[in-house]
Amino acid sequence: MARRDLQSSGLDKTVARFDPTPGRYYEASDILGLVYNNPIVVSRLAQYPPFLLTGDRPEFQEIANDKDFMNMLLSKADIAQVLIFIFLVLAVLGMVAVLGFVAMAIDVGLIFEDRRGMQNSADAAALAGVSALPINPAGAILQAKHWAELNGFADGQNGTSVKVVTPYNADPNKIEVTISRATPAIFARVLGREDFPVSARAVASKAAGGGIDAAFLVLNPTKCKSFNKTGSSTIAIIGPGGIMDNSACNPSIDRSGGGSVVASAINYYQNGGGFNQSGIGQLIPAPTAVANTVPDPLANTAPPNIVTLGPSPTSDPLSSPATPTATVLSAGIRILAPGTYYGGIQIKSTANVTLLPGIYVMAGGGFKLTGSGTVTGTGVMIYNTFDPQKNSGAGACAEIDLGGSGVF
Repeated sequence: MARRDLQSSGLDKTVARFDPTPGRYYEASDILGLVYNNPIVVSRLAQYPPFLLTGDRPEFQEIANDKDFMNMLLSKADIAQVLIFIFLVLAVLGMVAVLGFVAMAIDVGLIFEDRRGMQNSADAAALAGVSALPINPAGAILQAKHWAELNGFADGQNGTSVKVVTPYNADPNKIEVTISRATPAIFARVLGREDFPVSARAVASKAAGGGIDAAFLVLNPTKCKSFNKTGSSTIAIIGPGGIMDNSACNPSIDRSGGGSVVASAINYYQNGGGFNQSGIGQLIPAPTAVANTVPDPLANTAPPNIVTLGPSPTSDPLSSPATPTATVLSAGIRILAPGTYYGGIQIKSTANVTLLPGIYVMAGGGFKLTGSGTVTGTGVMIYNTFDPQKNSGAGACAEIDLGGSGVF
């Protein structure tokens, strides 16, 4: 308490020059003093079995029989009280060692937890950056740092360092990401340790000639604004795959409104293609021109068999090949099953939709997200085509429209 009073007055640093005694001594003294001067606690502890058993040990008997010590320590005290006092001294001083083990167990656990998150972020950042290599090394560095920031590790903030190196080891197809930050100590502060330095490192490599990783590929070779993003919603491609537009018409990529497009890389064909954007949203990172288009990866793959798939059990009950009718979802939590949707799917208003794994065929009508709801799914393929029995009206091939303010 005395040491705490000095700290509150600001004189503790001055007094420390004349008093080298560690703060733990004063903390132990405070605890012993409170217990010793509380007769109710002393009387109860005097009957506590461990203290009674300790009184039979010769070393404590010797201390208790020391008259000078007894006169100095206690006046009219019995052996039980002496034992309580000595036992508490040993116990409290022994807490220093116990705290050391607690600090090691808890703080080391926190260090491993922080490093695991740091390593996951470094891995994701390296994968995001490598997708822009070897064409755009500067963009690769920016994209890696951006993904690290999305995971809570912003370079230069809160003592965080995000170092990105490319080419790595003179290889233009490799990128190295190192994230460093100190993990604050919790219990180890009692032992004078404020924090622990933690770092994680990841290296990603793209095979030479591997082409561009495209999670979103626009194949139309001549259409202007073949990638056209409008509205206030944001499209984010999570993972290393980026966006590639093969069109030779400028602008091939167009974005307007308050929504953004986020991917590991955004590329367009340099021989005629280009990009344009307006509004407060952004294309992240800035699109980059590439020398070659990306061939259709499904060119030699047979399209899904609509008849074999059959109508989805969660499509509109009135929908059929002869009467295509859109499956419209406007509110609530909805779960859709794979299969054929004659007339497509429309997600409006505040509906929150989960797509179960599988193939979803839009046989006319397209796939539209126009509200503020959400669409989530894993292992999902959406195949956009027309109704072979009625290729007009609701059965005509339509767009995949993500123009709402929701999350896809």
